Amino acid sequence: MTDTITLQDTSSIYITTQGTSLTIQNKRLEVSQNGETLGQALLHSVSRICIFGAAHLSYQLIDHCLRNGITVHYFSTHGKYKGMLYGQEIMSYKILEQHLQTSDRDALPLIKQIIAGQITSRISMLKRKSIPTDQLQEALKKIPNARSIDSLRGMEGHAAAAYWNAFPQVLSTPSFFNGRSKRPPKDIANSLLSLGYVLMTSEIEPHVRYYGLNPYRGFLHQFRHGRKSLVLDLLEQFRPVIERFTVNMLNKQQLGRKHFTKEGIGYYLTDEGKRKYLAAYEQLLRKKHKNEKGEMTLRNIIQLQVQKLTSWLLSKTEYLPLILK
Repeated sequence: MTDTITLQDTSSIYITTQGTSLTIQNKRLEVSQNGETLGQALLHSVSRICIFGAAHLSYQLIDHCLRNGITVHYFSTHGKYKGMLYGQEIMSYKILEQHLQTSDRDALPLIKQIIAGQITSRISMLKRKSIPTDQLQEALKKIPNARSIDSLRGMEGHAAAAYWNAFPQVLSTPSFFNGRSKRPPKDIANSLLSLGYVLMTSEIEPHVRYYGLNPYRGFLHQFRHGRKSLVLDLLEQFRPVIERFTVNMLNKQQLGRKHFTKEGIGYYLTDEGKRKYLAAYEQLLRKKHKNEKGEMTLRNIIQLQVQKLTSWLLSKTEYLPLILK
């Protein structure tokens, strides 16, 4: 494999080279540019394709992806999510789940669990660096007594403010982070955080659709045109995963200033930085993490958490979020 395909195996393909063509040749996915083959992968092993910038997919490949459940995700060169190609939802007949999702059922217990899981994971990371967590602990203690989702939003916001204020202390180079900024990311750490969150949402959404749920109808995140609120609800428990990953990448000097370019007031990964990041990200998704079922890869845990949300909708079983130790 060349740098165009950044995996040791090829179930997930990341295309970062501009102007490439993706075709099917002899039961293989072939990536080429100007007639030169850049990489190949056995077609039956591919389950996900992520394209950053401009690339052309042949009709034959698009047809294969639609018929075989291969999702194709499109990002800008800077990592802004643009959309995905996917076939007909396999379980879109699950009308009951969709009805329950849009009914006036009490979602407060669900959101309490998700927010508590997020704060607990963030406390764990700060404690690893011996950073005081009093404000986060205080917010965590208040969550069981919350009487509305609005009050939970306030608690989460208070805890997040304290967490981001402490975040520079977990970095070997504190100047890499100057407060949370999104569009554009105004420093190196924010650039990685934003990209990681976007990649994680692209992992979650196909499972939401597979289980017949409406990605736009959330509980914590209010409805806004174009916002996939349910996906963002589920993302909250995975944000600490990306945050810990970002810290490790920077503190272990896997990425540094030379891997970023500044455009206006925004910081973005260079092509080399993007390849390094995506290779490490894929390793993260394949790494096993502990949960209530023992150990599972993070990619399998993502599917499990969506499956548990479906179970919660159907039977009101307690929702157990992912918590990092």
